[in-house]
Amino acid sequence: MIHVEILDYIDTNGKFLIKGVSTAFINAIRRVAMSEIPKLAVDFIRIYDNSSSLYNEMLASRIGLIPLKTDDLEFFKMPNECECNGEGCSSCQTILSLSAEGPKMVYSSDLVSTDSSVNPAYQDIPIVKLYEGQRVICEAIAKLGIGKNHAKWQATTICAYRNVAKIDIINCDLCGDCIKECPKGLLYIDKELRVKNILDCNLCRLCERTCSIDAIRVSLDEYQFIFNIESDGSINVKDIVNTAVDVIENKLINLKAGVAEIGQRRRT
Repeated sequence: MIHVEILDYIDTNGKFLIKGVSTAFINAIRRVAMSEIPKLAVDFIRIYDNSSSLYNEMLASRIGLIPLKTDDLEFFKMPNECECNGEGCSSCQTILSLSAEGPKMVYSSDLVSTDSSVNPAYQDIPIVKLYEGQRVICEAIAKLGIGKNHAKWQATTICAYRNVAKIDIINCDLCGDCIKECPKGLLYIDKELRVKNILDCNLCRLCERTCSIDAIRVSLDEYQFIFNIESDGSINVKDIVNTAVDVIENKLINLKAGVAEIGQRRRT
């Protein structure tokens, strides 16, 4: 049975202990969370005036990578699924405008959205520094997309897992050498050699190497993982994980239907 324990959580960062799953399962969640979570990001920019020190392409790239947060992500449709066939409408895109004159530092907070529910996830991201007489006027069109198509649509900045360590102790003579070597202070003696805070073990194996009688063995637990995920602020961690599970479930449903269809064709 799968067991999930929350070790640490805020909206933009989560650390979980997951038990009873395989490497393939946890890696599927990781890959989908990185590359297949729909996210809103600037996809096209019309630059009307740019006398700053940045080329138009660099300015567009910086604005495109600013994470956008919305309270109603489900309202927006993927361009290829929208009734407008991707031509652009309020159901599949929103517009943010930028108009600034120097001298000043232009920040993400200077982007003004036509949709009050869509705004930069962070207000203090620097875009460009304008000097006296310089100005930037542009219009940015944000659309839904997924990370496998471009990094600007990747909702995670960190998405990684590691196996929990497993420490086996056999016929220890309680010399204490391994206790001195452990950089995390995980080993102690209470009538016999014991392990505490196993989740903190980084698998350095110094305890194993220093033991002259091979009484301690460090290995990986193949069915326990510590899963770390960090959001760029556009979508909270809970929604990323839930959406990743939904995407995997839909893939399995489609696979099952496809296999059944192939079987039906062969029978007929």
